[in-house]
Amino acid sequence: MAQEIVEGRVRRIVWQSDEDRYFIFRLSSPTGEFSAKGTIPAGDLIEGLAVKLKGEWKTHPRYGRSFAFTRFSLAKAKTPEGLVRVLQAGIKGIGPVTARKMIDFFGMDLTTVLTKTPERLLEMPGFQSTAGRRKYQRIVDKWQGFRGELQACSFLMGHGLGAATTKKVYARFGDETVKLVKENPYVLLDVSGIGFILADKIAFALDTPPDAPWRIEAAIYHVLNRWGAQNGHLFLTRDELFDRITKITKLGVRNFGRPLLDTEVHETCQRMSQDKYRPRFCQLHMEKDRIYTRARYWYEQKSADRLAEMMWMDQASPASDTMIDNFIVDYEASEGIELSEKQRLGLLQAMSHKVMLLTGLPGTGKTTLLKAVMQLFELAQTNVALLAPTGIAAKRMSQITGRPAMTIHRALQYKGDSWGRHSDNQLPVEAVIMDESSMVDQEVLYRLLEALPTHCRLLIVGDPDQLPSVGPGNVLHQLIDSQEIPHVHLVDIFRQAEASDIVTNAHRITNGLMPDLVDGRGRDFHFLQMEDEDKILAYILKAAARFKERGKNFHVISPMHGGEIGVTALNEALKEELNPDDGDKSEAKVGKFKEFRQGDRIMVTVNNYDLEVFNGDMSEIEWIDGKAKRLAFYIDVEQGRKLVTLTFTQANDMLKLAFCTTIHKMQGLEADVILMPFTTAFGIMLQRNLLYTAVTRAKKKVFIFGEWRAIRKAVNTQRVQTRNTRFAERLSMAVMAIGQLDAPMEGMR
Repeated sequence: MAQEIVEGRVRRIVWQSDEDRYFIFRLSSPTGEFSAKGTIPAGDLIEGLAVKLKGEWKTHPRYGRSFAFTRFSLAKAKTPEGLVRVLQAGIKGIGPVTARKMIDFFGMDLTTVLTKTPERLLEMPGFQSTAGRRKYQRIVDKWQGFRGELQACSFLMGHGLGAATTKKVYARFGDETVKLVKENPYVLLDVSGIGFILADKIAFALDTPPDAPWRIEAAIYHVLNRWGAQNGHLFLTRDELFDRITKITKLGVRNFGRPLLDTEVHETCQRMSQDKYRPRFCQLHMEKDRIYTRARYWYEQKSADRLAEMMWMDQASPASDTMIDNFIVDYEASEGIELSEKQRLGLLQAMSHKVMLLTGLPGTGKTTLLKAVMQLFELAQTNVALLAPTGIAAKRMSQITGRPAMTIHRALQYKGDSWGRHSDNQLPVEAVIMDESSMVDQEVLYRLLEALPTHCRLLIVGDPDQLPSVGPGNVLHQLIDSQEIPHVHLVDIFRQAEASDIVTNAHRITNGLMPDLVDGRGRDFHFLQMEDEDKILAYILKAAARFKERGKNFHVISPMHGGEIGVTALNEALKEELNPDDGDKSEAKVGKFKEFRQGDRIMVTVNNYDLEVFNGDMSEIEWIDGKAKRLAFYIDVEQGRKLVTLTFTQANDMLKLAFCTTIHKMQGLEADVILMPFTTAFGIMLQRNLLYTAVTRAKKKVFIFGEWRAIRKAVNTQRVQTRNTRFAERLSMAVMAIGQLDAPMEGMR
């Protein structure tokens, strides 16, 4: 349906949402009175205000005909009273008396004065004094802010952007928004939440030619930045990039109007690699046939340089040999254990080396050694910080050590688009222990290293057999492969006779051996052979209901989202089984495709440092207030339990059902009991590291419902996707370079 433009005066406001600024109001126009509804991005909507709307007519079976607008603007005021309302809509807090005085002085051209020559307001009596000048500045700032935001947001919303995304765009570009987007719509790629497809739709609406140079440049950046990240790559080769560019139209993107040439794409990359190229965020870095975004090259190279600097800086051990020997005796006595030779070696190396790697499989004493290192640092009066990549991993680290731990993002004061800790404002620490390092991507490592003083010690702890990070890079494996960092890898199971089936089977899986699938009482690794997906679903629902009734700490995981026994389907089925609608529970739709019920199990998917909730936090919805459009849930914090309240918009952006999650999402998290379907229907997801990660999420029992051949396929499939990274090589070169620089200095000493 074609869009129309209507004008009229606001007669009455029927409903409004302060959360997302969605309004329903009655509008009086020359053709009659009708309802209008839509989002007003800025200013106040007041009765009597003359407005101009662009949108289309909609008919609701219950509420009848209304005008749904996508663009909102103020109509030109024709009377002094109309202009008063315009001022009150745009300048929050201005009274009618002040507004009329300004109109009396400047007439109906007042808005032009405010916009183009605001300094003329100082001609008015009352604005010359100190207090008057402050009042003048407030009026000008509010008007120009309102006008710029309204113009920019109405423009963007008129081209299909939602209100929340529009706000982010305006926050990024300010009053330059319309100008910049019209010049090059692909500057929108610099805003979180906007990808190439959405920016391309706006470009198409603005008549951008399909083969415009800036469109090809944006497509190149999109493939490197978005597709590369989704596959864990820091760079793409020339051939890989060209292959993906030619396939981009399969993602719903309009074609380029003609075939692109490999040489054309390569020459465009060379142009984008120049320092003078704009927009700056799209700049690239090229090395032979390897092509990086400039940012990802920086993360990789500077991580290597920084690690090399830390490793080469001379620094005495914080603990003497005597202190270490005495500590080992006391620690073994207090813990009731005897450290292995490798654990003793790890403890010594953590004290004698600036940077060290500690890796190991479940049950090999990795946690024991981590605790020992931390306590020895404390004994040596070394200020140590405990960090992990996710909130749930940090909480687990804190539980294990009995000391406060936090996420890397929180420690570095990450605020969504900025990092408070960096090279000019480093962390006041002398040592850092970073756990779950297999989940750390290249940018996070770079941000951490930049924020650490050169004298700081760093112990990197992880399990290389787990799944790699979601973000690009392969940090832990590359650190190991470089062979530049002292590395202690624990493989021997402590107290072999007491080892659980989970631990022994995890070791078998990672060594390419089939787990022991013999079921029986007293065992903690259970496999139930079945192929029918309906039967698998029924067993999982029955088991989940039983464990809930018994008050057990259990969780359901699945290899992928789709399918009859994927995460999405299991979540819906488990919700009805474990938290059915009994008529007393409140429920609400918080987004177009998301609905929650009181008692639903949920997971936080976005870090929010103001609310102290973190990606991976899980809870149950405590209450839902449909009228106030809010819901609440409890989370565990250092001080105990905290009630977190979210608006529906926040809930839509930050929460998802978590009766079941993917194995990837469960990484860093544990439960006493794990329930999991595992069949050949999961196809390419059946890989050794995925099965290993799934099994090691269980602390006491794991139940696998599925096919023996799916287990066999996963164990035999070590098809770990190669990630394009040169971090190991760069680290070796950086260490060599510093060694060469240091050699002449040694001769002068």
